[in-house]
Amino acid sequence: LPNFKSFAQVNLEEVCQSIERIEETCQPLSDIECRQLLEECAKYYEEKSAQIEKDITKTEQEKKTLQNQVYILRKRIKNLDYEIYQSNLAIKDLGFQIEDTESSIEKTSLKIRDSRYQLANILQRIYEEDQKSLIEILLSEKELSDFFSTFSTSSIFSSIGFSNSSSTFSGGETAVTISFGSLRIFTSFETIKSLIKIL
Repeated sequence: LPNFKSFAQVNLEEVCQSIERIEETCQPLSDIECRQLLEECAKYYEEKSAQIEKDITKTEQEKKTLQNQVYILRKRIKNLDYEIYQSNLAIKDLGFQIEDTESSIEKTSLKIRDSRYQLANILQRIYEEDQKSLIEILLSEKELSDFFSTFSTSSIFSSIGFSNSSSTFSGGETAVTISFGSLRIFTSFETIKSLIKIL
C-alpha cells in the first residue's frame, strides 16, 4: 500500500473510482489517514468536475450540432456521477464523526461508572465505621479527645443510645458527661482511659 502521508504519489483516479474501493483502501489505515484520503478524493472529484465544465463550455462555443449536444449531455451525466460520489464521501465522513462521538460518550460513561464505584466504596467504608462498637472506636483513636471531638455528633452515639457533652474541671482538666437513657456519668478522660485498659 502507498504511504498516505504523501498523497502526491497516490493514484487517486484508481483509489477514488468507487466508494467500495475507497473503503477497501481505508481498512489498513488509521481513522486520521482514512479521513485524509477521503478529503483528497473529494478534492480530486472537484477538480475533475471543474475540468468537465470547461470542456462543456468549449464544446458549446465550437459547435451546436446534435452530436455535440449528446456529448454535452453525456458530460453532464458524468459530472452528476462525480457529484454523487462527493455526496457519498460526505456521508462516509459523517459516519466517522458519529463514531468519534460514540467513542467520546463511551469514555464519559466509563468515567461515570468509575465515579459510582468510588462512591460505593466510600459509602461502604462509612457503613463499616458505623457498625463498630463504642469500645472499638475508642481503642482505635490515638487520643481520646480526638474521638469525642470527631464523633460528638456522630450517629454512632444515637444508634446505641449514648449522648455526650464535654466541660472543664476547675483544675483545667477536660471532663465528659456520657448519658445512656436515664443514666448519666460525669467523669474525666483519664478515668475513661483507665477503664478501657482494665477492659
